[in-house]
Amino acid sequence: MALMKRKQFYSVVCKGKIVGVAEQSGFEIKIDGEIFNAYRNEYKDKAYIIDPQTGLAVCTYEYKYGENGMPTEIEMIKRAKNKLMTEYKEGFEKWRAEERSKESYKLTVEMFATYIKAEELREKQKEAVLRESNEKEVVANDH
Repeated sequence: MALMKRKQFYSVVCKGKIVGVAEQSGFEIKIDGEIFNAYRNEYKDKAYIIDPQTGLAVCTYEYKYGENGMPTEIEMIKRAKNKLMTEYKEGFEKWRAEERSKESYKLTVEMFATYIKAEELREKQKEAVLRESNEKEVVANDH
Protein backbone atom coordinates (compact mmCIF):
# COMPACT_ATOMS: atom_id res chain seq x y z
CA MET A 1 0.00 0.00 0.00
CA ALA A 2 1.25 3.48 -0.79
CA LEU A 3 2.19 5.83 1.99
CA MET A 4 -0.78 6.75 4.18
CA LYS A 5 -0.87 10.27 5.59
CA ARG A 6 -2.29 10.89 9.08
CA LYS A 7 -5.37 13.13 8.89
CA GLN A 8 -8.23 14.54 10.98
CA PHE A 9 -11.57 14.51 9.15
CA TYR A 10 -15.31 14.24 9.70
CA SER A 11 -17.51 11.25 9.00
CA VAL A 12 -21.24 10.73 9.32
CA VAL A 13 -22.23 8.89 12.48
CA CYS A 14 -25.55 7.60 13.77
CA LYS A 15 -26.25 7.40 17.48
CA GLY A 16 -29.62 5.86 18.05
CA LYS A 17 -31.84 7.65 15.58
CA ILE A 18 -29.71 10.81 15.54
CA VAL A 19 -27.50 11.48 12.51
CA GLY A 20 -24.58 13.85 12.78
CA VAL A 21 -20.85 14.07 12.23
CA ALA A 22 -17.86 13.18 14.35
CA GLU A 23 -14.25 14.16 13.93
CA GLN A 24 -12.07 11.13 13.24
CA SER A 25 -8.35 10.62 13.56
CA GLY A 26 -7.28 8.42 10.71
CA PHE A 27 -5.50 8.42 7.40
CA GLU A 28 -5.79 9.74 3.88
CA ILE A 29 -5.38 6.81 1.47
CA LYS A 30 -5.34 6.39 -2.29
CA ILE A 31 -7.45 3.80 -4.04
CA ASP A 32 -6.99 3.61 -7.81
CA GLY A 33 -5.56 7.13 -7.79
CA GLU A 34 -8.47 8.59 -5.83
CA ILE A 35 -8.23 9.99 -2.28
CA PHE A 36 -10.36 8.50 0.51
CA ASN A 37 -10.29 8.80 4.29
CA ALA A 38 -9.92 5.76 6.53
CA TYR A 39 -9.93 5.10 10.25
CA ARG A 40 -10.31 2.39 12.83
CA ASN A 41 -13.02 2.56 15.44
CA GLU A 42 -11.17 0.98 18.34
CA TYR A 43 -14.33 0.40 20.37
CA LYS A 44 -16.00 -1.70 17.70
CA ASP A 45 -12.89 -3.29 16.15
CA LYS A 46 -13.92 -1.96 12.75
CA ALA A 47 -12.10 -0.06 10.04
CA TYR A 48 -13.91 2.26 7.67
CA ILE A 49 -13.06 3.70 4.27
CA ILE A 50 -14.87 7.01 3.96
CA ASP A 51 -15.95 8.97 0.89
CA PRO A 52 -14.56 12.42 1.77
CA GLN A 53 -17.35 14.15 -0.18
CA THR A 54 -20.23 12.61 1.78
CA GLY A 55 -18.62 11.37 4.98
CA LEU A 56 -20.21 7.96 4.38
CA ALA A 57 -18.42 4.63 4.52
CA VAL A 58 -17.82 2.95 1.17
CA CYS A 59 -16.44 -0.13 2.95
CA THR A 60 -16.30 -1.50 6.48
CA TYR A 61 -13.98 -4.21 7.71
CA GLU A 62 -14.79 -5.90 11.01
CA TYR A 63 -12.10 -7.79 12.87
CA LYS A 64 -13.22 -11.32 13.71
CA TYR A 65 -11.84 -12.64 16.98
CA GLY A 66 -9.76 -15.71 16.41
CA GLU A 67 -7.99 -14.25 13.38
CA ASN A 68 -4.22 -14.08 13.72
CA GLY A 69 -4.03 -11.65 16.65
CA MET A 70 -5.46 -8.16 16.90
CA PRO A 71 -4.24 -6.21 13.86
CA THR A 72 -2.83 -2.70 14.14
CA GLU A 73 -4.84 0.29 12.96
CA ILE A 74 -2.92 0.41 9.67
CA GLU A 75 -3.33 -3.34 9.13
CA MET A 76 -7.11 -3.05 9.65
CA ILE A 77 -7.28 -0.22 7.12
CA LYS A 78 -5.27 -2.32 4.66
CA ARG A 79 -7.74 -5.19 5.19
CA ALA A 80 -10.67 -2.83 4.57
CA LYS A 81 -9.05 -1.65 1.33
CA ASN A 82 -8.38 -5.24 0.28
CA LYS A 83 -12.01 -6.16 0.99
CA LEU A 84 -13.17 -3.18 -1.07
CA MET A 85 -10.94 -4.12 -3.99
CA THR A 86 -11.87 -7.83 -3.95
CA GLU A 87 -15.29 -8.61 -2.46
CA TYR A 88 -16.87 -5.26 -3.34
CA LYS A 89 -14.85 -4.32 -6.42
CA GLU A 90 -17.75 -4.52 -8.88
CA GLY A 91 -20.10 -2.48 -6.71
CA PHE A 92 -17.37 0.02 -5.90
CA GLU A 93 -16.56 0.55 -9.57
CA LYS A 94 -20.26 0.99 -10.38
CA TRP A 95 -20.62 3.50 -7.55
CA ARG A 96 -17.62 5.47 -8.83
CA ALA A 97 -18.94 5.42 -12.40
CA GLU A 98 -22.64 6.02 -11.84
CA GLU A 99 -23.78 6.99 -8.35
CA ARG A 100 -21.77 10.17 -7.98
CA SER A 101 -23.46 11.76 -10.98
CA LYS A 102 -26.93 11.32 -9.46
CA GLU A 103 -28.89 14.11 -7.81
CA SER A 104 -29.17 12.10 -4.60
CA TYR A 105 -25.37 11.94 -4.29
CA LYS A 106 -25.04 15.67 -4.88
CA LEU A 107 -27.65 16.34 -2.19
CA THR A 108 -25.77 14.06 0.20
CA VAL A 109 -22.61 16.09 -0.42
CA GLU A 110 -24.53 19.28 0.42
CA MET A 111 -26.05 17.68 3.52
CA PHE A 112 -22.62 16.56 4.76
CA ALA A 113 -21.23 20.09 4.32
CA THR A 114 -24.19 21.39 6.34
CA TYR A 115 -23.54 18.87 9.13
CA ILE A 116 -19.90 19.99 9.29
CA LYS A 117 -20.93 23.66 9.42
CA ALA A 118 -23.42 22.86 12.20
CA GLU A 119 -20.70 21.04 14.17
CA GLU A 120 -18.34 24.01 13.78
CA LEU A 121 -21.09 26.37 14.98
CA ARG A 122 -21.82 24.07 17.94
CA GLU A 123 -18.14 24.24 18.96
CA LYS A 124 -18.13 28.05 18.66
CA GLN A 125 -21.31 28.23 20.73
CA LYS A 126 -19.76 26.05 23.47
CA GLU A 127 -16.68 28.31 23.52
CA ALA A 128 -18.90 31.43 23.76
CA VAL A 129 -20.90 29.94 26.65
CA LEU A 130 -17.69 29.10 28.51
CA ARG A 131 -16.20 32.54 27.85
CA GLU A 132 -19.42 34.29 28.93
CA SER A 133 -19.61 32.13 32.04
CA ASN A 134 -16.03 33.03 32.95
CA GLU A 135 -16.76 36.74 32.37
CA LYS A 136 -19.77 36.58 34.70
CA GLU A 137 -17.63 34.85 37.33
CA VAL A 138 -14.98 37.58 37.12
CA VAL A 139 -17.63 40.32 37.46
CA ALA A 140 -19.25 38.55 40.41
CA ASN A 141 -15.87 38.22 42.17
CA ASP A 142 -15.14 41.93 41.65
CA HIS A 143 -18.23 42.96 43.64
